[in-house]
Amino acid sequence: MLVSLDNNAWFHTDDFRVDEWMLYENESPIAKHARAFSTGRLWTRDGRLILSVAQESLSRTKGEPSNL
Repeated sequence: MLVSLDNNAWFHTDDFRVDEWMLYENESPIAKHARAFSTGRLWTRDGRLILSVAQESLSRTKGEPSNL
């Protein structure tokens, strides 16, 4: 099971067209002890940053924990 603990989005501009190509970049700089933090950025075709996002999530599995 994976649940979101928090989720944020920040629009840096409204000067873009949604019918044009964009690039979404996502990374998770840390994940440990069943928690993960990830960030993302949305770029226009000409390289302008239009949106930033951040999310923290919690993961749980069924059964016994691994001894690895």
